[in-house]
Amino acid sequence: MHGPFSTSLHGRTMPAARSALVLLACCFTFWACGEGETPIDIEQLEPVVVRTAALWDADQGFEYSWTLLAAGGHGSFEWSVTDGQLPDGLVVSPSGLISGIPLMPGTWEFVVQATPEAGEPGSKELSLLVHPMPIITTVSLPDGRRGMSYAAILRATGGRGEYRWSVSQGALPAGLSLEAWGLVSGFPEATGSAEVTFMLTSGPRSVARSLSFDVGEVGPPPDSWSGVAPWRGYQRDAGHTGYVPVLLDPSRFKVRWRVYRGGGERVLGQIVTETGSAFLSEGFFSGVVTALDLASGAVRWELEDRGFGQPGTATGRVYATTANSVNSELLQIDAASGQVMFRVPFENQFTQYPPPVVVDGTIVSAGLEFGGVTAYSEADGSFLWSHDTWGESAPAAAGSTVYNVRSKGWTALQGFDLRTGDLQFEIPVQCDCGAASPVLASPDRVVVAIQGQIYGFDLTTNSIAWTREPATTIATVDGRLYVTSGAEVQVVDAQDGSLLETWQPPDGEPGGAQIAVTDNLLFLAFGGQVHAVDTSSWTEVWHHRGDGYMSLSEGMLILRATDGFITGVELGPSG
Repeated sequence: MHGPFSTSLHGRTMPAARSALVLLACCFTFWACGEGETPIDIEQLEPVVVRTAALWDADQGFEYSWTLLAAGGHGSFEWSVTDGQLPDGLVVSPSGLISGIPLMPGTWEFVVQATPEAGEPGSKELSLLVHPMPIITTVSLPDGRRGMSYAAILRATGGRGEYRWSVSQGALPAGLSLEAWGLVSGFPEATGSAEVTFMLTSGPRSVARSLSFDVGEVGPPPDSWSGVAPWRGYQRDAGHTGYVPVLLDPSRFKVRWRVYRGGGERVLGQIVTETGSAFLSEGFFSGVVTALDLASGAVRWELEDRGFGQPGTATGRVYATTANSVNSELLQIDAASGQVMFRVPFENQFTQYPPPVVVDGTIVSAGLEFGGVTAYSEADGSFLWSHDTWGESAPAAAGSTVYNVRSKGWTALQGFDLRTGDLQFEIPVQCDCGAASPVLASPDRVVVAIQGQIYGFDLTTNSIAWTREPATTIATVDGRLYVTSGAEVQVVDAQDGSLLETWQPPDGEPGGAQIAVTDNLLFLAFGGQVHAVDTSSWTEVWHHRGDGYMSLSEGMLILRATDGFITGVELGPSG
């Protein structure tokens, strides 16, 4: 018999303190020391391994559920996130269920840990992709014409990238059908209005939008070009929009004439038109303004002088600035005869300035010795006002305001009063850099390409509303900007600068291609060709060899190519 402070183990007697240590070791060695329970040797347990290798993708705003799996250790697992973060709206339960409704798109990385009842925990780094909610970006469909080919593509962003389109309510007009990838096409069989609800499905999500469009009769009479103003200056009009309000049928395009005007020093630029004639300038130290017959390409008259900038036209007159040192002149020329009506001297430094514009009886021209803007009376050429702003881009005008870009010392969009020349506003840009000509995109937006970026200026607050990059040339219609940007053409909302659509040509990159746009076609000159692209289906519908500078006027496309040739393409009646 042993004393009260001793115990025995396997017939051996030891002090009570040592006995307590042995029993404590027992509890660390075995998972359970209670009566009737089988001891578990922790050292013999399999290590915990998280078996979930990857997670299925989730969708923003859509119910998600996924159960994590693990093996090893002993007993059930308790799960937790030990590093990183689950997508907002999702949680992991102790049993390993990831569930909830993800609120934000993106890729989320985190570490999950499985802790067993006995044994060391195991963990794994996982990621979960939450796809953004699909959004239908098409806000309107073009109207159709009975019996004429129709094509429009439904467009969307977000979702899982693969879209399936269907009609959920209403019906397409007879003769039209919808492809699952979003093409509405066919030949409408009857006139009338249609309201159709289109359903977009991407992954588990579906969204819908109702769109309406009309099918009209076969179109206006062949003289519909008569109400369309000529191409009178840089990007056609005083707002530099590059927009011609006509519908064109590419199947009617036909080359009518081709003449060679190469050789020597040439001033490349857009050809302007007025009353059946096309006008261009050539030469530098000595030069000529030439009038070509718009229908045949034949020379109507030539005016020689000491080198010219690019001409502009208005109401039967041609305007051009000479490019001499110091003693240059602004000329008003009769469009029909080539007779000089008046000459106005100004200082210059051999600069070939862009076309002047005429607004409400006032001639607005780039000019001055180091670049600027000057206003003259259309009636007699009398001087009105000028500002030496160092800019060499073409000024734009609308209403009572002249829009000018200052591009040396500091860069800024400036607004001057058409009558007095008073500075109405100035919106600076944080650079001292060159800029293209301003484009009037809407009553409260002016856009300018400045050193590879496009700036949207808010005329209601006289501030920069937005910027995008990269960008070069611009055309605009109905608040939409058509912009060349590297390898693609972008369609941008003039109001907020958001990207609406993109199109990448199958061959070549548009880069700094000149752009002109009609109600149904986008014209681009690049890669040795002029391309006409249907803006509904984004398919090329016509092309012609030669690139350079384009003008669309009086039923003709006039192409001034870099190889010295000028081509007249008959576009046919609009409609």
